Amino acid sequence: MEPPAQDNFFWGSGTWLDLLPVPDEPVPLDLSPGAAALPAPPVDLPVPTHSHDQIESMKNVLILMCTRMDKLETAMGEMTRTNSRVGDVLNQVLEAINQTKDSIERVREGLSDFARTVVHYMKGMLGHEDSE
Repeated sequence: MEPPAQDNFFWGSGTWLDLLPVPDEPVPLDLSPGAAALPAPPVDLPVPTHSHDQIESMKNVLILMCTRMDKLETAMGEMTRTNSRVGDVLNQVLEAINQTKDSIERVREGLSDFARTVVHYMKGMLGHEDSE
């Protein structure tokens, strides 16, 4: 039992298998060197008959696809620019963090020097001079 023919948007009713030519006799194979693998069978495909509405529908689908592709391309470009701006901001934040870290290190060194000076001064006031 054959499956029922389906309505095909591009070719009308039937399936694409119906379009393949079937030879009446087996095709002889020439296995000699230099021979073509298979002779090309005569192709007699039916000319598709599209209604004006089908053609307009296909055209509208293609226009819609092109429009959506343009919008997608625009969105991807904007996303790339946004990612670039985010990258720039992150680089600035990283630079600020590094500068802050350097500043904190300088403050720590300054406080350490100040603490040594205070300790040295206090020992001097108490009469406990270091040999340094």
